[in-house]
Amino acid sequence: MTEDAIETPPLRGERPEPADTGFYRALFGDSRVAATLWPGALGGARDADQADGLLARDIAHWQRHGFGPWVFAQRESGHPAARAGIQWASVDGGEEVEILNAVAADDWGKGYAAETADAALEVARRRPEIHQVVSVVWTENRASRRSRSAPACARTT
Repeated sequence: MTEDAIETPPLRGERPEPADTGFYRALFGDSRVAATLWPGALGGARDADQADGLLARDIAHWQRHGFGPWVFAQRESGHPAARAGIQWASVDGGEEVEILNAVAADDWGKGYAAETADAALEVARRRPEIHQVVSVVWTENRASRRSRSAPACARTT
């Protein structure tokens, strides 16, 4: 079972592919986005090689598991706005499926994080091999904490 594409009213998500290199570099190289994903000692903005590595890992995750993060674009304009989805991750020493999310800073405040997280959670519910989903949020981000796909655990920074 794979869900290569997923839609919400304003967005369409598709499996990442090598052509998404520019988006990954812009998204993860943006210090505003990085401050929410990897604050302080976690390293901040990613350089081109690190962003390329994230893309390669996302593509490999899809190949290995048949699910992973999608690249979400605005349906009307086609403008890429987020990388979000579900992915196996090491959480507190165990392997869990995590909802992950990164929204382009210029698209903050549009509800895309909650929208994509909720869509990812719906996909996870349909997959028989997924029994539990966790979400790790930046505790200072009130909007992330309000998502209907509420976090099962929180990381403080």
